[in-house]
This record gives sequence, structure tokens and C-alpha cells, in this order.
Amino acid sequence: MVVNDGLRAQIREGKIAQIKSSLQSGAKLGMQTLDAALGVLVKSGKVSWKDAAEKATDPAEFIKDMGGEATLMRAEQSLDAQANRREF
Repeated sequence: MVVNDGLRAQIREGKIAQIKSSLQSGAKLGMQTLDAALGVLVKSGKVSWKDAAEKATDPAEFIKDMGGEATLMRAEQSLDAQANRREF
């Protein structure tokens, strides 16, 4: 999180619900939400989608944003297959 005047004001005024929006709009500054960071880890194969969904702020929304459960399961199977090929 890169703290700017707007974010400081939101924190000071207790406008916690607006912080997510500020993080999303601050992407060009390197800010990202927890769910966005989890998505990057899932796509890179470092974290399973199931583990990420458990830690997401809104698991159902996270799964939907990632393309749905069926898409995530196919991607996970593909990553597993790639890892198995590397072992041989």
C-alpha cells in the first residue's frame, strides 16, 4: 500500500470500506488488494486456488474473478501436469 492523502483521510475517518477501491485505483502506483495478490500467486502456481480462496476477503468473489471453480481446477491440473513432466 502506498499511502497518499486520500488514503490517509479514509483511514483517519474510519472509511474502511473505501480503502479497497483506493487500492484498486492505485494499481499504477504498485498497490493491490489482498485478493489481487492472491490471484497473482495462483496464476504463477505458487499457491493453490483452494488455499488462496480460503484466505481471500470474499472467497466467492475471488473464485468468480479468477474465472470460476471449473477454470481454476483445469488450470491447477495443467500446472500439475507441467510439474510432473519436469520431474522426468
